[in-house]
Amino acid sequence: MTFLRPLTGRGATQHLVFLLLDGFTQVSFACAMEPLRLANCASGMPTFAWQTLSVDGGPVKSSCGTTILVDGALRNLSRADTLVVVGGHRSLTADTPALPAYLRRQHAHGVAIIGLCGGLEALARAGLLNGQECAVDWQFAQGFAERHPAAVASDQAFVLSRISTAASGTAAADLMLHLIGQSHGGDLANQVADMMIYGHVRQPGAKQRVSLNALLGVRSEVLSGAIRIMEGHIDSVLQVAEIGEMLRTSVRQLERLFARHLNLSPSQYYIRIRLARATALLRETEMSVTEVAFACGFSGPSQFSKTYRKHL
Repeated sequence: MTFLRPLTGRGATQHLVFLLLDGFTQVSFACAMEPLRLANCASGMPTFAWQTLSVDGGPVKSSCGTTILVDGALRNLSRADTLVVVGGHRSLTADTPALPAYLRRQHAHGVAIIGLCGGLEALARAGLLNGQECAVDWQFAQGFAERHPAAVASDQAFVLSRISTAASGTAAADLMLHLIGQSHGGDLANQVADMMIYGHVRQPGAKQRVSLNALLGVRSEVLSGAIRIMEGHIDSVLQVAEIGEMLRTSVRQLERLFARHLNLSPSQYYIRIRLARATALLRETEMSVTEVAFACGFSGPSQFSKTYRKHL
């Protein structure tokens, strides 16, 4: 499957159209754009060409506050184009009525589409990610899953599918380098990566974050396994003894590991995970406090509020 429109003849140029949404992240945009420019430099020919659009054709303010001038407003594209939708954290709450219908129309017309960072929110609202795996920024994955249960949120850095997606940050570079290699060969992609001084290009299936063991600076499969179980049981809270049974270890051993490496008890760490999830849901969704309380394993808003005040 090809995710950039194929060349129509020797020397043909592949055309990408970047749709910048309000609050788009500069890093995702740059990480997607620069590999294309460098591919042109490395190949010595206009292998890629690009344009930028905004919803109304006006300047777009990025997440860091800089304003970008664009080439035009929403317009119908050709099947030879690839539409790259770039958003940011503000895209989670932005209300752009014309956008979902526009995206559906381009998709129905056969335009290839790529979603980067908060651009996935616009694509999901248009129903274009229903039933497919998509790379959602881990910081906002829980809220995304609540808002768009028909989409399959993944913790991969990027996902190749009928609509390819990259989570955020340098994941956009990983995706673009892969697509350059797919369309023009691995030698060109490797040369571009070298020009970017990018020595650790992630491959399909790579995770967004380092492993728990690396993150915690420990090599304990029991500890990392316990944390993964906790993260997978937010709404239906387990007892520490149940987690121990699942890992075939004792409560005492879990307590020793958590105290040694995290300076917390298993129960305290579990509460922190649940409160972090609750905070994300309150920030990213329109769920009520009561709904969030139940979704994060609390008996009701009263217990949730007391726990929140005590630990945060």
